[in-house]
Amino acid sequence: MIKTTNFTEIDQRLADWEKSVDTSVGGLNTQVNDSKHFAGQIRRFCSYGMEFTNVRASGLSLQRQKKDSEDRDNQYFYLIHQAHGISKVQQEHSSATLQIGDMVLLDSNQPFLIEYPKEGHQYCFHIPRDLALNNWRYTRILTAKKVAADTDMASLVTPLLKKAAAVASTSPAGWKEDCLLNAVLSLLQPLFTQTRDRSKEYHSIYLQKAMTFIERNLNDSAIDAQVVANHLGISSRHLQRIFKTLDTSFSRLVREHRLSACASDLANPKLIHLDVTSIAFHWGFKDCAHFSRVFKDYYGLSPSQYRVKKATLS
Repeated sequence: MIKTTNFTEIDQRLADWEKSVDTSVGGLNTQVNDSKHFAGQIRRFCSYGMEFTNVRASGLSLQRQKKDSEDRDNQYFYLIHQAHGISKVQQEHSSATLQIGDMVLLDSNQPFLIEYPKEGHQYCFHIPRDLALNNWRYTRILTAKKVAADTDMASLVTPLLKKAAAVASTSPAGWKEDCLLNAVLSLLQPLFTQTRDRSKEYHSIYLQKAMTFIERNLNDSAIDAQVVANHLGISSRHLQRIFKTLDTSFSRLVREHRLSACASDLANPKLIHLDVTSIAFHWGFKDCAHFSRVFKDYYGLSPSQYRVKKATLS
């Protein structure tokens, strides 16, 4: 049965709504903006291995604050599709007003705000952060950037999302395969990532050689820009300019490669005998506390939480 909040007393309606939100998503605070029109329904579903939330709301706002980062749903990107009505979203320095058919992406690991000034209906698809980061490597993910319903790519994605919602089950024990998620991520990439000029990205043979050298020596904690530059026979400054073509820095790229390698080992059941510190040190991290902090910033979960989650899904 759908949990609804169409009751008489505002306090009771708010309590029921907050309970439904906590059950379906978690880590969100509700602000009643219009007590006269305040109402809401929310329920979480699963469709072919992809989870989503069906939201109907009016006269309220949902806010995720920085202090809520410990909650269970901070490991997702939320793909919001506006099915009916109007809503407003904000994250970091971006904001958007959504109308019927529009889409937007929000990062659950960062604060955001969703306002429902009037009756609105949304599908909120939960895209796992680790899967998105792996599929969209070396791109800048654009949050709170509206994709209008009348764009060509939106017209391709929308029918797939609607079909997924139409055949959804209330059981989270649906397909474990990532086939639908990977298909959606491929379609979403040109919409919600900042693409680069391929000619710039691969114009230099030095870049390709640098990437190969880094991958082969990723577990060497002593590797730095000067070591790679010396291997290539160029200056460290020249190397940094090359990495600027990727809209990144040498240190950031190495860190992200190491995090990806650590995440892969943490998810590998054959390496369960290795503790987190051993894995971090193997891939070149020198300080366990620093590793745990940057891992959580990147994946939305601590290394231990990430390992437990992957073990549960396997």
